[in-house]
Amino acid sequence: YLSAHSAIVLILVGGVLDGNAMVKLSMWAQGKQLYTGSGFVADVRPQHRLSDANPSFRGNLSVAEHQRQGIAVLSLPDGVVLQDLPFEVELKKFSVDYYPTGMPKSFASDIVIHDGPATREATVKVNEPVIHKGVAIYQSSFDDGGSKLQIKALPLAEGQPFALQGRVGGKLAFGDQTLEFSGLRVINVENLAADAGTSGADVRKVDLGE
Repeated sequence: YLSAHSAIVLILVGGVLDGNAMVKLSMWAQGKQLYTGSGFVADVRPQHRLSDANPSFRGNLSVAEHQRQGIAVLSLPDGVVLQDLPFEVELKKFSVDYYPTGMPKSFASDIVIHDGPATREATVKVNEPVIHKGVAIYQSSFDDGGSKLQIKALPLAEGQPFALQGRVGGKLAFGDQTLEFSGLRVINVENLAADAGTSGADVRKVDLGE
């Protein structure tokens, strides 16, 4: 009975620490509010950011190649809150292998953890997290990290088509409008170029133009 009771207590404690209850408690203690808008992490005000003293959380950290980030996004039912990490994660290189169908087979990230003056290199793979200061870093997905884009815009009303240029993750203002390039996925794209069979070009490759 004692063993079963202890196991139930441990499961309950683990569920509380791994759920939203601790995040909501930290928000209440720090006087923080949910963020319900849109935009970029850098534009979110301090009242929507938790300190790195938060004992338990589960969030997403998006890092582009050759960049570093130390703020995670915690998703809650009615909005999000940002979580400052006690370190920053730099993505040195992202690698992905594909099945013949074009679907991703495996992917991994070579990272550098910047913890004050100290650094630590590691590789994060699917189901093989890197743990630093009690924080487990998982490779959950991947996205475009900054490809240059050339877009042809077609006005819905009168007017001539016009060209736009931008980069994934950036913004472009024209007139009284703002266009955000939030992502680019080119999975299952067939290369129809004349030299597709001999050039060896992989149309799924992300070209950062650097």
